[in-house]
Amino acid sequence: MGRSMEDDLRLGQIAVRMGLLRAQDLPDLIQEARAGHVEESAGSGSAFAQLLLRKRLLSVSDYLYMASQARVEATHHDSDPMLKVGEAFKSYESGELDMSSFEEIVARSGEPIRRPDFHPR
Repeated sequence: MGRSMEDDLRLGQIAVRMGLLRAQDLPDLIQEARAGHVEESAGSGSAFAQLLLRKRLLSVSDYLYMASQARVEATHHDSDPMLKVGEAFKSYESGELDMSSFEEIVARSGEPIRRPDFHPR
């Protein structure tokens, strides 16, 4: 699994924990971002993040918050739950794992996140 794939999964997992995305939407969104990775070089984050912004699944401030959260969590390598999420994603893509198992692994991979500055829209 490449670096950007791992970053996308981490962002996706954080979005799920924030209640912005559903775990079952992650694989399709990540695949869609991968298929259309032409704008990858456009600077602001990954193709995955750009896709989420374009689809209005999250706001720019959501994204900035998620990105900083991802950086913080990426430095706590001791028991990084993203390893499990990455494995689960690979197994799901290869057909060994069904969606409900994938969702369960994502759901167990971190505490829900409440944004400090959260204003319901």
